[in-house]
Amino acid sequence: MIADVILAAVAVYAINVWLTTMKKSPAKNIEKGIERIKNAA
Repeated sequence: MIADVILAAVAVYAINVWLTTMKKSPAKNIEKGIERIKNAA
């Protein structure tokens, strides 16, 4: 369970880093994905 939360946090962090480096983002779709990950955690 702790591992799942850590993995979710890492995934959100990785997506955020990717978004800031890309700066071209279909942001709405990605934000929905981030919300799903947060809700799963």
